[in-house]
Amino acid sequence: MIEAATVLVKGLEELGSKMSSKSTVLGQPAGLALRLQASLASRGIQVKVANSVRDLGIDATLGTRRSTPTSRARIEKSFRRMVKIRVLGKFNKKAAKLLQTGARPQATWGHQARGTPPSVLQTLRGKMAIAAGLKSGGCSSTALFLSCGLAGDPAYFLPLEMVNSWIMLWRSCPEVRVGIAKVWDTSLNDLATAKGKWHKVRGPLAALQATAKAGMAMD
Repeated sequence: MIEAATVLVKGLEELGSKMSSKSTVLGQPAGLALRLQASLASRGIQVKVANSVRDLGIDATLGTRRSTPTSRARIEKSFRRMVKIRVLGKFNKKAAKLLQTGARPQATWGHQARGTPPSVLQTLRGKMAIAAGLKSGGCSSTALFLSCGLAGDPAYFLPLEMVNSWIMLWRSCPEVRVGIAKVWDTSLNDLATAKGKWHKVRGPLAALQATAKAGMAMD
């Protein structure tokens, strides 16, 4: 790993680029990350050490625990956007289309990496339905269907996107199939015996399995 990191950094420098000052090392056990940091520093490569780090908008933890502060913050921002869409919808019903082009991508970015727990899914559906014009006491499924169609309901498109991403991975990267097969049953058993199933969802594989078990939770 040290050699690979050195080659990468030196190669970037030769191209006139430089490594980001935010570059971080994760390692388990904790002492491993510190040793990696020291080895890289001896080669003039400065990195930080942390228990989790944001990578392409997704919180990475090496599978040691479930950590989703970045996605939670992004979802909260999308809820504020949905409130604005709701207000616009009072003047123009076509504003509901903004749910699919703005609020939806913001709320669901990277969900394939950590999955969407049922409680988060129901909250998301409710917020989207209200933004689409749901009246008090109304049906979220009906409101979403009338404004966005079935494909615009997160209870439908989130599981579908999750499965599609794995189908694409399976077809395009045959070299990972053996590794997936080796850990599939272990991951599935961990979920089956866990008291809080979603606390065990720390990566894409468990996210797929937990999503498949949850199914489509539409009211």
